[in-house]
Amino acid sequence: MLKTIKKILLSSLSILGITFLIWVVFLLNPGLSYANETQFDYITIYHNQALSEQTEEVINAAVAIIKHSDLFENGTSIQLCLNDDPTYPSLHPFAGQPLAYAMLNKTILKNCTIDF
Repeated sequence: MLKTIKKILLSSLSILGITFLIWVVFLLNPGLSYANETQFDYITIYHNQALSEQTEEVINAAVAIIKHSDLFENGTSIQLCLNDDPTYPSLHPFAGQPLAYAMLNKTILKNCTIDF
């Protein structure tokens, strides 16, 4: 009886651990969920649909503002994940229903419409 309980417990923990590991890999690597990756300066945009022509202008204007901030550090990289993917914006379990949220060096747009 005790041997069976140990096997069941070990099997359950193994499945839980593997599932957690897969979830972390997907959460830390948005490129696995998105079809396209576009680089502007130190900002990487992950998207599935084509970007509008004004995207580069808007991103460059935002970068110019950010570079004058006291919080800016050279070598910073930002990964911007658009909400045109059905899976990635919903991976964070505690994010709730915000317009956007940030985690590590990732900014995820979730419940908004983007108009560059």
